[in-house]
Amino acid sequence: MKTFATITGALAVLVLAFPALYASYESVHTPEDTVLSKGFAAFMDGRDKQALSYFEEVMRLNPHNKAAQTGLEKVKIRLKKMEDIQKARAHELAKAKLKEGRKLLETGDVVGAIDSFHDALDAVPDFSAATKEIKRIKEKTGKSLERRTFQVTAWTFSRGVLAYLERDWAKAYRVWSERLRVEPQNVALANATARAENKFERMMMTEQEDFYRRGARAFYEQGLYGQAKASWQKVLAMRTDDQEGLEGLARSEDAILRAQGKNRNSEVEDLLEQGLDYYAGENWFKARETFQRIALLDPDFGTAKEYITIINRRMNESTYTPTGSSTEKSWRMSKPSNEGNEAVKVSSKLENYQEAKKELESQLKRDPGNIRIQQQLDAVTQKQDEESERIYKDGLIAYSQGNRDLAIQQWKQVLVINPDHKKAAAALRKAKAEEERSAPTP
Repeated sequence: MKTFATITGALAVLVLAFPALYASYESVHTPEDTVLSKGFAAFMDGRDKQALSYFEEVMRLNPHNKAAQTGLEKVKIRLKKMEDIQKARAHELAKAKLKEGRKLLETGDVVGAIDSFHDALDAVPDFSAATKEIKRIKEKTGKSLERRTFQVTAWTFSRGVLAYLERDWAKAYRVWSERLRVEPQNVALANATARAENKFERMMMTEQEDFYRRGARAFYEQGLYGQAKASWQKVLAMRTDDQEGLEGLARSEDAILRAQGKNRNSEVEDLLEQGLDYYAGENWFKARETFQRIALLDPDFGTAKEYITIINRRMNESTYTPTGSSTEKSWRMSKPSNEGNEAVKVSSKLENYQEAKKELESQLKRDPGNIRIQQQLDAVTQKQDEESERIYKDGLIAYSQGNRDLAIQQWKQVLVINPDHKKAAAALRKAKAEEERSAPTP
């Protein structure tokens, strides 16, 4: 509990920052003063988002509190300035990516150029110059596909480009990789396929990450702090330095300890919020100092020790390396999930996809320029993808409802129908690992 002296000390900061309000705040008399003092302390420490929440809480308690009104105005001005700086940086990045994309187009690297234009639009979604470049590529590619006399490799490449433009990485990868099997020495096709594969893998990981992230938020809101903690740990397993994941894990463990009656006090909670804000602002010294204080006050708070370890590592890094570099590895090195060749019940009509594809691929190798065979192969592959994706999503629903056994069976079905379904393979590996961990020891 904050002492009167501590609150008065915080209000002394208020005097320096807002002297005009001193006349009306010589001492603490109202219930919202504790929250107000925290707001000004956060403001002076540069923790603007936390200061904003404190001031808004005071205004909820007392809409006529002039000090909180002034604090809100000032913190909003500072947040607006930061937002303007971020927007300016985003525009500079978009311009640089636009320039990069145009240079790649000049060299004939259409897929690389599309990546650059997509990056520009990710930075500034309404960046018209990048939108126009994407539109030009789409129109030019569409016109190429309309030609009556067209070489099958160029035709296939153009079809992949159209999918890549729409960020349909799975389709682009499928179209290009099928042709690459016929022309394994085609360097341009190999490079395009690798780009689509990398994008698709990242998309897959993002979907899984988002699944666990949404689950963690929902569990926390429902008071299921143990499940929230477990979900945040899964997010952090995929993205080690994820800011929301680290904060969510810390708050979940804090809530678990409070629920267990571990004699939690307001000082630890305040320090936790300060430490999280310092970490978010990359103020490593203050963040480490704050989490060290938490660890001393509450030895049971394991996440505080984890933060100290992470901060020490970050402080010792010569350069910052973004997480997620492991996604550059090729899936082709992965082992199949159904290694035991267990019997999996699948409708007989669905098992024919692989045989049909092998036959069509064989025909295409004998007659590489036959567009009709290529179209038949595309149609079979599309049906295979649609059916396997439907069953994969059924597995996700079963898993989210706690029916892990059913989810495992459905994901095994997916891999029988489509052995190259990467998301099902990853989900099955995780579910099997969980099953092994939860199995009773003999």
